Parts: sequence; C-alpha cells; structure tokens
Amino acid sequence: MDEEYVPPLFHFVVRVRGRAFGEGGGSGYLRMLDVLELHMRDLDPSTLVDRRGQVRLADGSVQQLRVAADGRVSLRGVAPGPFELEFESYPEEF
Repeated sequence: MDEEYVPPLFHFVVRVRGRAFGEGGGSGYLRMLDVLELHMRDLDPSTLVDRRGQVRLADGSVQQLRVAADGRVSLRGVAPGPFELEFESYPEEF
C-alpha cells in the first residue's frame, strides 16, 4: 500500500418529470465508506478471544481492533480498498 490513496467519488442525478438535477456532478460528490468483517478460527478458539491488533486501511489510517468471543471483528465506516492486519503475537507455545 505504498501508492497514494485516491478514494472513489460518486455523484447522483435525479430525474423528475423530464427535468434532471445533479448532471455534471452538480449533486456534489458522495463519500463512499465500507464495512470490514472478519471471522477468525483456530483449533483452540480461546487463543483468539480478546486478541488485540490493528488494521492499516487503504487511506493510510490505522484503527485498533479486538477479536470478539465468537472470533469476529467488525469495523464500519472504513475506506474501501486493500488493508493490512497485524495482531499481537500468539503465546510462545505456538
């Protein structure tokens, strides 16, 4: 993710009774956000519970995360695109 992030831009056009509103980007650009959901599994599920880590998003921002008891992580309102995950290390016996 060394490239400069460029977020996707969208605008809308509304047509009412033959008239168009928002053509040519007049609506203003809409900011697109995404949802990141992970479901992690391990032979011993207790090793994942409350595991903390961070995710570096496509726009370069970093968010902290924690694995729930069911092995899930969910982040809303994140920049769309590739991401990198990093978790605390496993206990030494792994």
